[in-house]
Amino acid sequence: MFIRILGRRYALTATGYKYLDIGINVGPPSYVEIAIGDHRGNELILFLETWKGLYEQQWDIQNRLRKDVRGRPITVGPLTVRFSAMNDNKLVCLDSSDVRLMMTESTFFTMINLDRCIELTYAQLDRVVEKVDTKFVLFSNIASAETKDASNAIRASECFNDDHIIDCELLALVFEVMYDSNRMTTIEEEVEEEQQLRKRQRNEKDIEVIYADEEENGEDEEKDEEEEEDEDDDDCYVQKTPRFLASIGKILNLEIRKSNK
Repeated sequence: MFIRILGRRYALTATGYKYLDIGINVGPPSYVEIAIGDHRGNELILFLETWKGLYEQQWDIQNRLRKDVRGRPITVGPLTVRFSAMNDNKLVCLDSSDVRLMMTESTFFTMINLDRCIELTYAQLDRVVEKVDTKFVLFSNIASAETKDASNAIRASECFNDDHIIDCELLALVFEVMYDSNRMTTIEEEVEEEQQLRKRQRNEKDIEVIYADEEENGEDEEKDEEEEEDEDDDDCYVQKTPRFLASIGKILNLEIRKSNK
């Protein structure tokens, strides 16, 4: 479901552009989740074991940053820690199988300094995970029987306690989103919406494939340039390179010649 409740968010930068979240990912089964993210929507999900491994490697990471950032990366469970430099700033790159987050040295150690806060918050949340699952099942049973106005049915039921934060956040953040009678938002609709978005993205990317020069060396150079400019940026689907524009020009010239004939 990818919805966290009872969470705490810590800003890692002055603007809050990068943050660390810790909360309960609602199941069932629910579990405590640590997420490092930014305002682009990128989130790197960590389990406690990975977080602890990262914390334990902080001195090795510090030594790498002081000496040579071109050294070999460090592996922490499913996470790979890489190092680089840009404009005299040392950078730490956290890589998982599907997400890459880059941050400055100071941001990284601001995050590491939260270790005790994370440890205490994790323990508090872990103690109520079973309660979250119990309430979720009860509310789900009510909602499935009352599809038109599920949120009010849950609120009026004997199992709902408006003095308990678990009940209130489950209702507001989970069930009112899932069963709102005005929007009728369902998990199936969200999945279908995401599939359509990915299909549109693939179609947009195909435009570049049609017009791009297929010379291997040229493609490798473009790929290297894109990675150097912004390794985290996946927002641009059509690269209007000189070769792209040249290809368009050739097509237009052919059309003009045909019309003149």
